Amino acid sequence: IELIISSSIEGYGYGTRREDQTSEINVSGLFGRVNYIEGSIIHIQKTDELIEAWRSHATLHRQAGATFAAIIKKIECYIKDLDVDQVKVPYRTKMWAAQLK
Repeated sequence: IELIISSSIEGYGYGTRREDQTSEINVSGLFGRVNYIEGSIIHIQKTDELIEAWRSHATLHRQAGATFAAIIKKIECYIKDLDVDQVKVPYRTKMWAAQLK
């Protein structure tokens, strides 16, 4: 799916929530040392629910513009071609935490 997206949208970005926020937190001067925390999990999703989730993906929609429907169709075809009822979907959560001064 990432290959479908990256080949359809030059320079596709995951959004600021996926980018390192350490410097932004430090610049505010409001917090102490910044701690980075990351965790991964695998969700098992039904294929129709996974396709629907991509239809509501705001970051993809914003960057795809007029090509959004075509990209979703490619993702839908890819998922259906897997010929399975469920798909293992990896998720990674990234978090920056700092104590208020």
